[in-house]
Amino acid sequence: MNKIMSCFLLTLSFFAFLSCSEQNSTRIIEKPQEKYFQGIPEDITIDKFVENSMVKIKDLHPSIYFELVNLLFENEHFDESAFVFLIGNNSYKLFNHSNPNFTKADKQDFDMVGFSYGFENYDYLQSNLENYSKVVLRCHDWYSKQPPHYFNNEKEKAFYSIQLEKLERLGKQLRDNPKQYLKEFEAEKKQLFSEMN
Repeated sequence: MNKIMSCFLLTLSFFAFLSCSEQNSTRIIEKPQEKYFQGIPEDITIDKFVENSMVKIKDLHPSIYFELVNLLFENEHFDESAFVFLIGNNSYKLFNHSNPNFTKADKQDFDMVGFSYGFENYDYLQSNLENYSKVVLRCHDWYSKQPPHYFNNEKEKAFYSIQLEKLERLGKQLRDNPKQYLKEFEAEKKQLFSEMN
């Protein structure tokens, strides 16, 4: 009787574990309806504010990053804005790529925030490639130590590894071979414009 009961409890525990795992991998992460940030506190350094904010929001809906980007850019903290933009951009791509409930609306949201905040931040970064390199390598360092956990599935883990490799490669190319970066960037831009026309 004890063996039967033990076997029953073990089976029950196993299915409970599977159920929890399934719930975690398909959980719904909703876009916030209200503003997350109320402003930049005056009693804290900007570095500390960004660091604390990034840790708090890293597993929330990635659109929140862009609210922080906007707040930083409006207050002329351009390096911090660009840093958060790059993290937010990668996080949103990761979110969409690994989301089992992905919809066209998620893609449209990503395109909209990329369009709204991408130009001003990329313009700032392109104006100084040495600084761009530092921001990208800082982004790689932070992202590698603070991986987002949206859905905890295999697609997320694989895509995250690819993102880390790309960030490191870009940062090193900007630092060690900026001329090659500019050449590739101009070629990509030319191809993009030709596809649009």
